[in-house]
Amino acid sequence: MLATAKLVDQLRRKTGIRVLYAVKAMSILDVMRRLSSYVDGFTVASLFDARLAREVVGHDGFVSICTPGFAEREMEEIADLCNHVVLNSLGHLERFQHRLEGRSEIGLRINPQISHVDDKRYDPSRRYSKLGVGIRYLTDALRKNPDLLNGLDGILFHTNCDEEDFGPIHATVELLVEKLPHVLEKISWVNLGGGYLITERSDFSPLESAAKLLMDRFRLTVFMEPGAAFVRRSGHLVGSVVDIIPTEGPAVAVLDTSVNHAPEVFEYELVPEVIGSTEDGPYHYILAGNTCLAGDIFGEHKLPYPLEIGSRVVFSDMGAYTFVKSHTFNGQNLPSLYWITSDGEVLLRRSYYYADYRSRLE
Repeated sequence: MLATAKLVDQLRRKTGIRVLYAVKAMSILDVMRRLSSYVDGFTVASLFDARLAREVVGHDGFVSICTPGFAEREMEEIADLCNHVVLNSLGHLERFQHRLEGRSEIGLRINPQISHVDDKRYDPSRRYSKLGVGIRYLTDALRKNPDLLNGLDGILFHTNCDEEDFGPIHATVELLVEKLPHVLEKISWVNLGGGYLITERSDFSPLESAAKLLMDRFRLTVFMEPGAAFVRRSGHLVGSVVDIIPTEGPAVAVLDTSVNHAPEVFEYELVPEVIGSTEDGPYHYILAGNTCLAGDIFGEHKLPYPLEIGSRVVFSDMGAYTFVKSHTFNGQNLPSLYWITSDGEVLLRRSYYYADYRSRLE
């Protein structure tokens, strides 16, 4: 995590892009505190996450919010907590703009309506998307009412998911320059969104070029908001074998964890990597969770060694969208949280108990 954070810090210092950590990927306080010194602030998608982010960054820190679910009853507190409030629709803009003016800077999410994600479940620009104002709809509305966006401070777009190629950012910025030049001339910032992975192999030139275009031609402040890029490789899910069930095919190794604790495995058919797994290992297992859900399966893996009761299985690259989405179906406890220091020391940060489970059910 810290290696990626240092890489991102170098990128923002070189390009002038302001980087916000998207806490939805992993909103554990230890993680947020560690990352806070490497980024310009946090971006959130709910009132509770806004409270958490403000707690970490303090009064003078930066918090931005964007969600399709703004509720009337929450807007006063959101205005107090957030520096940027990015509204999701023209209806949001009409209802909430007057309540935010003079308190938070007002943004609008734009849907460029160009898709870069094959899996439509992850595609923010999917057909009939709820995420932002479609650019074709917006340009039609502006022709009818050129003053529609008066008072707007910035725009946000987010068009990708787990992408290593920054080319789509440049293509999207070119589209905005073509379709909305008069909007770009009136606002003060653009948020390029997230969905991009950042590694030592990344070619940042399309990102740098897109940011330079916006900064030089329109004198805009440019933001981006990676989330999983920081934390995906930083987390492991560790389970222990509690039973081994022979079948006519691979043996089923039941673990003391569940896809409840990595919901994308079940929801989106993600097959997590297992440390030690090989393509031609002699021991073939179906790794299964311990709930009564038949589909509580982590996948099939071949190992160079046999599993026994008590054997540990380590799923790697599980930092993003795991703990933040985990739940307690069947009364299964949440996993304990450990922190591994740079010296290799393993520190227990939090365990969960029956009282935590029961508190949600009263």
